[in-house]
Amino acid sequence: MFASRAALQPRLKRLQWSRRNWAAVVLLAIAAGSTGVAAHRLDECLQAARIAVEPDRLALELDVTPGVAIAESFIPEIDRDRDGTIAAHEQQEFIRRILGSVDLSLDGHHVELSDGTATFPELAALRTGEGMIRLRADVAVPTPSAGVHQVVFRNGYRADVSVYLANALVPDSDRVAITAQHHSAEQRELTIDYELRSERTTLVWPWIGAAVVLALALFVVRPVPRQSMGAITEGRS
Repeated sequence: MFASRAALQPRLKRLQWSRRNWAAVVLLAIAAGSTGVAAHRLDECLQAARIAVEPDRLALELDVTPGVAIAESFIPEIDRDRDGTIAAHEQQEFIRRILGSVDLSLDGHHVELSDGTATFPELAALRTGEGMIRLRADVAVPTPSAGVHQVVFRNGYRADVSVYLANALVPDSDRVAITAQHHSAEQRELTIDYELRSERTTLVWPWIGAAVVLALALFVVRPVPRQSMGAITEGRS
């Protein structure tokens, strides 16, 4: 037997009150967490690294964001002549300095990151803790054989004032499958385990899938065989 709407009204009000309170608790927790992160970064440099693994290349994307409390001590590392601007040669020198502090290896063999590009914010944005330097380096590697492989990334730039993040990007190639990521406690080091499929395998499976779909389609639309005129005549007689 169903309860009337009047009988359910107090229960509905309690449920709505409970949901509102839970929503408030969640929002407060998010706000508190965001405040903690912002405060935590004031006297630190946040470095967020992303590693792209492809069959014949490796790429590094690194975002460097100095906190407002260390910005004045950080800016002279970029603006070497302290003229208030970041000249092209100063940008290239800073890129080389960062790449020189980074170590990248494939299956235990060092991979040299000697060239990269970057975008730099205005110095005023760095001073307020809102400026982010975005660096990218891309390097070709000999295509390894099909099977299991490992990439190791280590970031040693400004370990005295930095906090780190590091993760693998989703590969563009369907030949590469990331199987595991292992971080050090402070995330200065990232180990990426991946499997490289053979080129033949990646080409065969789409054709097999297409053949299966075609066979099913032909089966569904197959015409029902008709009885011959002789069989119909025989059935009527």
